[in-house]
Amino acid sequence: MLSAISLFCLVSFLTARASAAPVLADWAALASDSTAIIVGIAEKEFLVVNPRKMATRTSPLPNGRVLVELPKRDDYVQGRLIRIRIVEVLKRDAKVKVHGVVSIFVPGATLNDLSPAFEEHQQYLVFLSRLAPLPKQYDRLTIHHDAPSAWEERFNPDSQYIIVGHSAGLVHLTEDNRNVIDQVRAALLTARVPSARARRPSIRARANKLNTGTYRR
Repeated sequence: MLSAISLFCLVSFLTARASAAPVLADWAALASDSTAIIVGIAEKEFLVVNPRKMATRTSPLPNGRVLVELPKRDDYVQGRLIRIRIVEVLKRDAKVKVHGVVSIFVPGATLNDLSPAFEEHQQYLVFLSRLAPLPKQYDRLTIHHDAPSAWEERFNPDSQYIIVGHSAGLVHLTEDNRNVIDQVRAALLTARVPSARARRPSIRARANKLNTGTYRR
């Protein structure tokens, strides 16, 4: 009985390990949906806020005092902005380059278990896509800095990225999992090289070329 339980536990453990392990096809799908793929170091994280909803409210009480209502975080926080310095570019677009900095927008007022999480000075592999321009949603948002300042940094959606696949498109790199970079490179290489079937002209295409005299073996 004990050996049967031990065998069941071993099979369950191996199954869990297999299901949790990254699959090459997953990297290929993420890479296909990405406009850029980078390895970089998280430098700083900021809140993206709606300043119009940060004002306190006051209302008089019957006893002559004044009730002050502080703004609710869920009302004014629109998300987080993470700035990452690029160490390596695996897939590039016009704006990413080594030693440059990209800004990644993570929407949402609160964090949960599925939210992409960053730690400053840690290295990450990130699958990126450009943030869709939604003027009404992002109108007049600002980037909140810890230090008080009269200058407000406007949130410009045109210069922001988002993470593809939510938390699936973010990998915290350690000494134990750096081989995922090679896996992503392999997925990108496979996507660039068409299969023999894809390279071979179809029967109809060959027939058309033979009819026009342009087909060559």
